[in-house]
Amino acid sequence: MWRTSSTRTMAMMLASMCISSTDAFTTSTHKNNIATFIPSSLTKLNVKALGETETSSSSSSSSKDDDEILTKRAVTDEEIMDIASFRNDLTSPEMLIAKQQAKRDEIDTTADAVRGLSIGLGIGALYGAATFFDGGDVTESLTNFGVMGGTIGAILGINNAQGKAVYVASLPEAQNRLKVDYVEGLIKRQDIGFYGTITDKSFYNNRFEGCNGVVGCIDCQLRNCDGSENDKAYGALPPHVHIKNLSVDSAVRRKGVARRLVKMVEDYAREETEAELITLVVDDFNDAALNLYTGLGYTQESIGNPSATQKYGQWMRGRSAMYKIL
Repeated sequence: MWRTSSTRTMAMMLASMCISSTDAFTTSTHKNNIATFIPSSLTKLNVKALGETETSSSSSSSSKDDDEILTKRAVTDEEIMDIASFRNDLTSPEMLIAKQQAKRDEIDTTADAVRGLSIGLGIGALYGAATFFDGGDVTESLTNFGVMGGTIGAILGINNAQGKAVYVASLPEAQNRLKVDYVEGLIKRQDIGFYGTITDKSFYNNRFEGCNGVVGCIDCQLRNCDGSENDKAYGALPPHVHIKNLSVDSAVRRKGVARRLVKMVEDYAREETEAELITLVVDDFNDAALNLYTGLGYTQESIGNPSATQKYGQWMRGRSAMYKIL
């Protein structure tokens, strides 16, 4: 029934478009539900810099500066997953799955099945018309319309009737997605992480229930020395600990959480590594971060020109390196 090679090519393209459309919808739904990086509800004080990965490690120290918030070192995988949930808009893998399932349950699967069938028949009609204008007779065009439209329509219709138009992740899938997106370095133990947590999860109207009370977090990485889990060289810097990400939820601003987390990184660097300084990179317009770090004794140096590459291993317009000698 495939009249010419051009007709076959068009059929293959149409079928591919249909399948890609279905896959794209599924992937988009999955990614939207999973979310990506630091949500708007967080005070983003420092973003990624001079490196790519993330991680956590050993011994658990804890300090308590008020009755509400504790700062701790992330040691276990469970703690690291709580940090991932915090970064995932305060949403745990279980909550994520529940939201996806609720969205699927809201769908009228019958109407969705009819819609899928209609899409398939529409594609079949286009293919039938293409067959006719390519020199085929009416019978051949109608046959190709029926085969193509019926097949694709049936696939989409059955898929939608089963509610699969909305993707629902399994628990391992959801957990893995959060690990990859938010805490890969911590999971791989390339980085060290610290976090702030409230002592009573009911505080702030249960806002932090989905992340087991985590209200802020920071991660850092030992670089340019034999003890580092990262073999990459970063400019001409001596052994140093690099602060990668620091975020504190807007609901707990002005409680000193960010300062305490930075101090924990500094204590780790002094007591457990051979680092000579702490570094980070920050946007020049990020006044909150600049004020935080300068207030803690950090020096700012622009990396907005190529000459910064020799020292810091990179340069980027509109950004500055900040460092503190230990």
